[in-house]
Parts: sequence; structure tokens; C-alpha cells
Amino acid sequence: MTATGTAGSTIPDLLRARCQEQPERAAIIMDGTVSLMFGDWERRSSAVAGVLHQAKDVKRGQCVGLFFDNHEWIEYAIVYCAVLKAGAAAVHLGPHMAVSEVQRDGTTTVMWLA
Repeated sequence: MTATGTAGSTIPDLLRARCQEQPERAAIIMDGTVSLMFGDWERRSSAVAGVLHQAKDVKRGQCVGLFFDNHEWIEYAIVYCAVLKAGAAAVHLGPHMAVSEVQRDGTTTVMWLA
């Protein structure tokens, strides 16, 4: 499989394929400098996915809310892929959402990325 993917490829599948092909290639560039390589993205998101399974008891099909304030793009990218690798759905939550709004969304686990 190439990183361009095939029909039915998931985001984690595409990341894994790109990592196998070009682990040292820049995945995310911020402010003109390389901020995250594909290999690092794959390794770090896999580690977080393991934590989600073991420590947070995230199960396939659950919704995981990601509070994000538009500053921590690297962490967001890592955690977003980790949630998908854990089999859950990543739900973007604005930093100013009330707890009642999050609960109404059916989100079962929440992670702060601020």
C-alpha cells in the first residue's frame, strides 16, 4: 500500500503507510520549521492509543472529546490519530464549551489540549 492509500483506508492506515515509506519526512511544518516527522507521529500516536485503551478504558465506538484552543497543533494531530487507532471517534470540542454541552454530545472521555 502506498501512502496515497486505497479505497477504505483509514487515517491511521495512511499514517502507518507514510511512516513505513518515509519516516524521516516532515509531516507537519509550523512557523517554517519541521515540527513533526511521520515516524514520530506514528510512534507517539500509537503510545497514546495504548494509554487510551489501558488507563482510560476507551472502547471501540466511544466518542472522545478533544478540547483544543488552536495552539497545540502537534499534540492535537497526535491525539486525534491516537483516538482513531483506539477505535474511537475523535470529537473536536471548542475550549469554551460548557460541560453540559459535552455530556449532551454523548462524549464519554475528554482530553484537554490547551
